[in-house]
Amino acid sequence: MSLQERAVAWLASHGEELVGWRRDLHAHPEVAYAEFRTTERIAAALSSFGLRPVPLSVGTGLTVDIGAGLEATALRADIDALPLPDHKQVSYASQHPGACHACGHDAHTAILLGTAAVLAEAERADALPGRVRLIFQPAEERMPGGAEVVVNDGKLDDVGRIFALHCDPKLDVGQVGLRVGPITASTNQLDIQLTGPGGHTARPHLTVDLVYALGRLATELPGLLSRRIDPRAAVSLVWGAVHAGSAPNAIPSSGTLSGTLRMLDGFYWDQLESIVTELAEQIIGPTGAELKIDYDPGVPAVINDGTLVALQTQAAARRGFRRPRSRWVARISPGTCARCPARSPGSACAPPAASPATCTSRISTSTSGRWRSGCDSPRRCWTRSTRPRTDRYPIRTPGRANRIRKARRLRPVRRPAWRRNRAVRSRSPHPALGAPSAGPTTGVPDPAR
Repeated sequence: MSLQERAVAWLASHGEELVGWRRDLHAHPEVAYAEFRTTERIAAALSSFGLRPVPLSVGTGLTVDIGAGLEATALRADIDALPLPDHKQVSYASQHPGACHACGHDAHTAILLGTAAVLAEAERADALPGRVRLIFQPAEERMPGGAEVVVNDGKLDDVGRIFALHCDPKLDVGQVGLRVGPITASTNQLDIQLTGPGGHTARPHLTVDLVYALGRLATELPGLLSRRIDPRAAVSLVWGAVHAGSAPNAIPSSGTLSGTLRMLDGFYWDQLESIVTELAEQIIGPTGAELKIDYDPGVPAVINDGTLVALQTQAAARRGFRRPRSRWVARISPGTCARCPARSPGSACAPPAASPATCTSRISTSTSGRWRSGCDSPRRCWTRSTRPRTDRYPIRTPGRANRIRKARRLRPVRRPAWRRNRAVRSRSPHPALGAPSAGPTTGVPDPAR
């Protein structure tokens, strides 16, 4: 029996148990570095499969090896929740106020637990060709995150390749999102503080206009970055918070500017801090303000390996799937991160975080799109069309073009109404001049007038 057949058989008999694991984790979410109950539940489930999990050095998260071999293939899932309230009205809603599995990590963990059960059965039957390491990573939502803990603990030293997945509410069940190259951008946090002597708004020339300096930095730094870095790196600096002063007639003595810096290129990622510092000093220099930069490099972009993506594509095709954040670990070992479907076909479209009014309802390789009219969602859905837009841009053949020209030449010419009535309007008297005069000979009004 192959691994795929074992997985199908296990799901047929343990599907409800898998759903129960996910709902239990969803009802008891724990934020970064506080996933103690989650870690205990994972360890208990792995031990019931006959496995020996090893906890990480920070006390949350764990790893477990299945099979034998010099080099391991790693499968990774994140286990932490977000500090957000859970507004769902379901029996398994969050029981911890202010914490919620809003990013799908409960599903990732349950999927990896089910994978562990299947691999453990295969190992007992001597049907596992190699060694697999399962990584339950803590603190994925924190910078610096639990991926650095995994690396520092040496859990990737003997890993040859690594696979991960992330739920995507825009994908229907039966689809899987795969691509070669960058699939998620790097995330770097930037906090800038400016200080000056302060003063009165009536005498800005006697002090440092700190608000003006903050404005220059907020508008000029993103633009200058786009001129210093290759546009293909897709650098994006967006500010999320600006704070300075409290009175309209007082120039503050301090102000802060905070934002995130993202990019898809791994080469420039190591150089961003020095480039940002240099440009910020050049912008603030003429204003006289003192500059302090706190740059947190966060995590690099996830770059999917082409060979492993091809392997995933073949595996998905065999299972009938349609092709339509392990970040630090992908820099250590070749790996891929796939988009996992998280929406039932025909259900209302879930809007992406960037836009509360639109959603992606289907994925294809076409770059053209049109509004879908048959979506069940009350929101408007953007559908990617899989066929060329022949309805908007008709295909013109030489024969068809000649027929169109001939039809236009044979069409009778009819003067527009404004031209037919122009003579009548030009001969009509002004209302102030009275009624039209009688005809010149008969005394009957001329109908041509």
